[in-house]
Amino acid sequence: MTEKKLIGRCPVCNGSLYISELSCRECKIKIRGEFEVPIFARLTDEEREFLMIFLRSRGSLRDVQRELALSYPTVRSRLDALLAKMGIATSRASHEEISDVLDKLEAGELSAEDAVKLIKKEESEE
Repeated sequence: MTEKKLIGRCPVCNGSLYISELSCRECKIKIRGEFEVPIFARLTDEEREFLMIFLRSRGSLRDVQRELALSYPTVRSRLDALLAKMGIATSRASHEEISDVLDKLEAGELSAEDAVKLIKKEESEE
């Protein structure tokens, strides 16, 4: 029997899905109800792939950057977006504000000291 991948959004209206039945292959019992789709099943294929690369690299954003051939700010931005989607974002400053500062730092428009000051300022204003 071919296993099908669990999806988290309705392919027709993009609404949230729930699981309505669980079955045991051994004894054939069926349990019916409304069960939440696990958070990892709600991620897109791209988000799951990013998460797997992040975990494989043991959380090293530099390793993720090299594997995906992306800039450090882009990798950081994707991680922040993934954390926010999963409800575990930790930064008080907005994702876009930090991403902008990191982009300017990478482009050489800001020194590391100025970047830190700007990020701390953004967080203190929240």
